[in-house]
Amino acid sequence: MELKKNDFVIRLFIKNDIPAELQYKLYSWIKNFIYQHQIKSAINIEYVKYDGTLKGKKRRVQFFSKKEVEFLEDASKEKLKYIEVYKLDESKGKVAFHSSDFSFYFNLTQPFDSSSLGDFTFLLNYDYWCSIINEAFIIDTIKELSGLFNIYKVFIVYGIATKMPRHKKPVFFFSGIGNPNLTDIEMDAVDLLSRNSDKLSKQIWEPFWGNLITKNHLLGEPHLHDLEATVGSSNITTISENLLWYKLPISLCDFEYGDEIYLKYRNEIRAIFLKYNKVI
Repeated sequence: MELKKNDFVIRLFIKNDIPAELQYKLYSWIKNFIYQHQIKSAINIEYVKYDGTLKGKKRRVQFFSKKEVEFLEDASKEKLKYIEVYKLDESKGKVAFHSSDFSFYFNLTQPFDSSSLGDFTFLLNYDYWCSIINEAFIIDTIKELSGLFNIYKVFIVYGIATKMPRHKKPVFFFSGIGNPNLTDIEMDAVDLLSRNSDKLSKQIWEPFWGNLITKNHLLGEPHLHDLEATVGSSNITTISENLLWYKLPISLCDFEYGDEIYLKYRNEIRAIFLKYNKVI
C-alpha cells in the first residue's frame, strides 16, 4: 500500500501591488531559504512581464546561473506580473509541480481589478520537510513576511497554512482552481473562492489547520471569546497589531485533512463566524 503523500502550504493574500524593491527582497528571502537548507539541485524561475494584456510575456530562467541576471534586471526595471521558483524533478527531466521539494509563487500585480487580492504562496513537500515544519516555524515565517510587506505598505489581509494530500493539488486548490480529485464539497469551496476572493479581507473562506485573520474578521470581544472557547486560547497567537493566528487544537503531525476530527472543528469554527455574518 502506497503511503499517503502530503504537501504543506502557506498562502498569504495581500492588498496593494508589490513594488520592484519588495520583489527583490522577497526573492532574496527565498534564496536565503534555499541556501540555508543547502538545496543545490536544478531550480527554475518562471516569471511573466506585465505588458498590458491578460497573458503578458512568460519567461523561464535557471536559478543560480548566469541567466539569473536576466531575471534580476527585469525585476529591477519592469513591472512583473508573477514570479514562481520551483525545483525540477531531475529523474524525469521536467517540472514536477507537486512532487518537488518546494515551490514559491507570488502574484505581484492587480492591474485589471483594483479590488482583487495578490498572494504569496509557499509550498513544501511535507514528508520531506516535516522535521522543520512546526508551529514555531510557521509563525516565524509569517512574522518575517508580514514585517517585510509592512515596510512597503503591502498588507496581509488573510492567510491559510495547512497540510493537504498531494493528489488534491493544494496549490491549485488555494488558487481557486479545481481538479478531478476533489469532492463535491471541496469543489464548491474552490468555486466560492474563485468568485469571491475579494471578500477575504473581511470574511473567512474555510477554516483550515492554521488560519490568519485581521481585526476586520472579528466582530468584537464576544466573537473572539467564542473562538477561544472552541480552539483554546493557547492556539491563538497575535502576529502583529492587526494580524491574529489561530489553529486547530491538533498538532500538524497528527492532523489529517478531511478526517472526522478536522471536520468537527471546521464546522464548529465555521458556525462561530456564521453567527457573526463573517463567512463568504
